[in-house]
Amino acid sequence: MSEFDEVLRLIAEQDPPLDDGRPPTGATPTDLRHLRDDLGFDLPESLTRWLSTCNGSFAGQGGLFGANLAGPREFLDISSYVALRPSWRHHRWIPVAGDGCGDYYILDASRSHFPGDVIFFVDQSDYDALDHAVASDLPTFLRQYLLSWNS
Repeated sequence: MSEFDEVLRLIAEQDPPLDDGRPPTGATPTDLRHLRDDLGFDLPESLTRWLSTCNGSFAGQGGLFGANLAGPREFLDISSYVALRPSWRHHRWIPVAGDGCGDYYILDASRSHFPGDVIFFVDQSDYDALDHAVASDLPTFLRQYLLSWNS
């Protein structure tokens, strides 16, 4: 059983298939290499496992972000968000999802606030500040994020 099985089930309930009828797929090693090069630092292992399982999805409030995306999911591309907020690269913050209202959920790859891959909320009132922690790790965040959208 994968740590992402429940998350994938929730995505299947919420995310319509692509125009060709296929559900979202995982990132390729090339996609992950492009993202790592864009960020300028190695991806946390949990994010690599997640993106290899599901590379972007319309599920949730503002979507789950992915690596090297084009076509209908292009607006979910992590590198695009980091390009808009260059300080995130400096802080080693990786946007993993949006709330659909201009706020973001960030994986703090610097681990300077807590050990592990803690997910923080970043409010649009200050994109350079972590507002509060929302989950202790990526799998927990993904479940919470999708369950809250379902309720």
